[in-house]
Amino acid sequence: MENEGSKIKNYIIPHNYKNNGRLFNLFEKSKVTRSLIWAVPVTFAIFNLPISLFAKFLAETLAIIPPVLIFLTGFDDLIWDLIIFTKKRKFYYNVERGDSFESWYEKQKKNHKGRIQY
Repeated sequence: MENEGSKIKNYIIPHNYKNNGRLFNLFEKSKVTRSLIWAVPVTFAIFNLPISLFAKFLAETLAIIPPVLIFLTGFDDLIWDLIIFTKKRKFYYNVERGDSFESWYEKQKKNHKGRIQY
């Protein structure tokens, strides 16, 4: 028996499917936007300072390149995650009460006499 309704459809996925929405196939548009939001105002602020051109170039290089690289690579999200983690972490032991810090592994080893149960 031949079933006409169950024909297999072939879908062709282009080679640049994952890179859509990126600039130069490297940087996501949101990350480029963050970089521009930082770079443009800082550039105008530095070039309006009453200092020599060499000092402006040096200040521009030091103030723009590191943050823009951080924004483009996505390390800013990692930095924010680490800051939030360190603020919200909880300690499950109380030194004033006489508790001592033991890792999960040490507690399992002590409670089960060397036998670790998962």
